[in-house]
Amino acid sequence: MKKLIILFALIFFSCKKNDSSYSLNILKNNLGAVNYETGKYPIGETIILEATPDEGFAFIGWHGEVLENPTNENPLSVLLDSDKSIVANFVNIENPDFSGMGIWTDELYSSIDYDLKNNFKSIVEVFVKDAERHGLDLNYVLQGGIKFEIDPNLTAAGRAYQACNDSGVYIKYKEISYQKDISTIKSGSKCINCAGSTFWSNYNVGPKQNEKFYGDVPSMLLLVYHELGHDILNLNHTCIDGQLVNALTACVEGVSSIKKDMYAFSWYSNDPRFSFRAAVKDLFEGASQNCKDCIDSTSLKICNDPS
Repeated sequence: MKKLIILFALIFFSCKKNDSSYSLNILKNNLGAVNYETGKYPIGETIILEATPDEGFAFIGWHGEVLENPTNENPLSVLLDSDKSIVANFVNIENPDFSGMGIWTDELYSSIDYDLKNNFKSIVEVFVKDAERHGLDLNYVLQGGIKFEIDPNLTAAGRAYQACNDSGVYIKYKEISYQKDISTIKSGSKCINCAGSTFWSNYNVGPKQNEKFYGDVPSMLLLVYHELGHDILNLNHTCIDGQLVNALTACVEGVSSIKKDMYAFSWYSNDPRFSFRAAVKDLFEGASQNCKDCIDSTSLKICNDPS
């Protein structure tokens, strides 16, 4: 009996010692190829993943629980220090559909009811929960009145009416903008200088000059966050020191090189100018933004300036 126990122990530890690999599981949304297939790889090996879209498709980024953040880095270096499952996301250029990608993989954003006419409070609730992720308690907002209207005569796409007033939230949406935005919830954001039916936009700026950039975050989410930034956080349309204020609050002066609107953001982008995740972080942390001075309406102040 003692010999059998020793033999079992030797077999167990021998098997454990030889188990020197981790699994890499590559999943794909839509049509494209990744140069590594699902399988076992030695522990500690660095795998270089490269995504190549099929004709008519574009690669927009990777996500997976093993990645610290979603990313559009391509090729992507992955250290095999555990079993890993990673999703490569490709989208049809002419008929984009982002189901299972981007913000739709995030529990908070995927819970939004975009029927704002009947349930505007749902997106305000998400805004409040999003603020909590970034250390900002806005729960008082849910205790006041929350009002949403569609106005065919509104000159802007949207407008906030309760800045510097903590007793309620009141947002209007231009009717034509609302109808356009609600029809493209999962088919990507608006873009600048779009050609035909494609969703690509050229940015003739900086080191990425002439690069095609894709915005996969719904325009409706961007616009409502923009207006709630005005209404709840008292943010202004302005620029600071020649730099673009967080684009969720827009920029109307002083910037000639980059975006002056908020309509091309990606869940996967690593570029802070176009990263939705980075924009939301700055939005709630008041980074590089100006707030209304609710006592003196003629002055501006840096949102996160303790003075």
